[in-house]
Amino acid sequence: MKSFLNKSSQFQILNIITNIKNNIAVFLVLYRDTDHLERLIESLLAQSYNGFDVIAVDSDPAQETIRQLKNRLPKTICLDYHGNLGYAGGNNLLFSYGCDKDYDLGVVLNTDVVLDKNFMLQINAMVNHPTATLFSPLIYRGLPSGKNQLQNHVIHADFANAYAIFENWTDTSIQQPAKTEIVAGCAFAFKFKELKEIGLFPADNFMYGEEIDLAYRLKNKGLSALIINSAIVFHNHDWDKGNVKKINAQYYYSMRNRFLFFWRYNMKRNIARVFLTEIFYLPYKIYWAKKTSGFSLAYYYYVGIFHGLLNVKGKRI
Repeated sequence: MKSFLNKSSQFQILNIITNIKNNIAVFLVLYRDTDHLERLIESLLAQSYNGFDVIAVDSDPAQETIRQLKNRLPKTICLDYHGNLGYAGGNNLLFSYGCDKDYDLGVVLNTDVVLDKNFMLQINAMVNHPTATLFSPLIYRGLPSGKNQLQNHVIHADFANAYAIFENWTDTSIQQPAKTEIVAGCAFAFKFKELKEIGLFPADNFMYGEEIDLAYRLKNKGLSALIINSAIVFHNHDWDKGNVKKINAQYYYSMRNRFLFFWRYNMKRNIARVFLTEIFYLPYKIYWAKKTSGFSLAYYYYVGIFHGLLNVKGKRI
């Protein structure tokens, strides 16, 4: 078929097409994640919408995980940082890069998630949503199997106690996008334009508890969040009680960061009340810790509390 465009016009159109800018930035903070990463990469490669860039930083000095990522996804944008910023600081670094590059949407992902093939397509549909700033997918437990249980979704933020209130849902209980006060940190999306005003995560946390702080700033700014039932993620989190080191770290940082939240926003009465409550429940918590993974969990749980009381920040264990 004869073209009705001259060579100059054809070149201009080709140049426009080949220089279309990806509008979604996908954040990956890596740290010895080679066991999980391949499944996430496969799900990224299978996306029905590919207008996204993967931006990653590796907190491990060996840089093994980011080499694996770069080998499978050669166009990955790898930020060079030698040090362990944790989940919070690492995502803040990626967020800063994304702000400079004028992406429309950002997606924060744990490396232990697998995305439905239409995940990016559904997230991209939110770019012009008139009210919401944060977007949470539906999150299922485990790898895709057809028999996955819906993971408990956070829907209310209890700022007085610095934790999320979970609501049990079934697949059929969410027919429309649902309002939520807080999103799960393992997988969520956001609009860059609005989030630039309030920032992403508190770097002092290192890891865990970032969502409650983000929810608090979101609410104070009058912004909102939605759970998008058409965007689906599978969370293959290591729920094994035998992983003592990981469980200890999770509860240490979770407990400490509750108190950092109170200090950050001058909630001194909350500090005293939550501390006295935790002391009152000490015998039960020791029993719970032994049953969960061992006495060491009780130790790290309460060390986290005392470090929080002292406003100890950053990486500690």
